[in-house]
Amino acid sequence: YDLAAFVNNPNPDLWATRLPYEIKFFDQGNALVNSVRGELSLWPREDFPIFVPDIKVGKRVPVRAYLAFIGAPRWERSSSSPPMLAVTDDNFTDRPAPILKARLANNSLKPVAKVDVTVILSDTEHNAFAASATFVKHLGPNETADISFTWPRPFALLPTFIEFYPHVAIESVH
Repeated sequence: YDLAAFVNNPNPDLWATRLPYEIKFFDQGNALVNSVRGELSLWPREDFPIFVPDIKVGKRVPVRAYLAFIGAPRWERSSSSPPMLAVTDDNFTDRPAPILKARLANNSLKPVAKVDVTVILSDTEHNAFAASATFVKHLGPNETADISFTWPRPFALLPTFIEFYPHVAIESVH
């Protein structure tokens, strides 16, 4: 199983660094199936999906997941703007296995490093049915990189909406 959970920082001028979280997965009987921990940073007013691929569940079926922040974030006054990243030229193919190709552009005046890009595929009513992520190690100013996202088997329906979420960790530009 894969999981995507949206988090956001509503603060207009504070970023959150070192925000620890835990996601717990439960079965139909409310028994804990698995849990994962991680840490993230969020720019001011940033919406970003936490993406957890390939969750080990054994033979049990998770039916619920709960996201909890397990420590206080470190809040800092924002001294720089987030990098200007854009995803363009997306092309989705469903057969034989789904693949989504696109281009990531750094429209900033500075290079960026450690760029996570998560994509969410949704139906006509904006119900998400698939997610994937990729990583770009480095992207210079006004530079582009080809990115791709894959899934192991065709979907029951084709995506109506494709939303990209590029994210550079605050620690990478500090």
